[in-house]
Amino acid sequence: RHCTWEEGRYTRNSVLKGDGFEAMVLCWDAGASSPVHGHSDVHSGMRSNCFMKVLRGSLVETTYDQISRHGSKPAVREGTARSLPAGADAYINDDFGVHKVQNPSPTSGAVSIHVYAPGWTSVQLYDECWDDVVHLAESPAAAMPEGQVAEGWNHWKDNSNI
Repeated sequence: RHCTWEEGRYTRNSVLKGDGFEAMVLCWDAGASSPVHGHSDVHSGMRSNCFMKVLRGSLVETTYDQISRHGSKPAVREGTARSLPAGADAYINDDFGVHKVQNPSPTSGAVSIHVYAPGWTSVQLYDECWDDVVHLAESPAAAMPEGQVAEGWNHWKDNSNI
């Protein structure tokens, strides 16, 4: 009911917003991935907490605690991945590092609920660097505002028409 699906992508569907928090249902199509991102608002500097629970399917969360630079942009190396099956929960804020979340299934969707406290409007994105290969975050300012659609795996969309 609260899911909007897009092929090869994930969607962020706001289900409840209050003073100091926002709850969203994220619907992950097969193979969909978020960019590597933090949870502090880029514009205000407000640090946010992210509470996540997998409701259906499974997800993989990769966390990064060592942030470096790729030219003038922030980048990460050597993340630690863990599987989150249905029923699993996770917590992160920028004191623990940054992360990306992805649906590892090539055929099935996944659903998770995320509570951001406080909410944010734009977060820092990070390039991924390993084995001399750089995977760039697409937003030119390395910060993708909520609601902006980017191409490929950097899709970050808020569907608030629930």
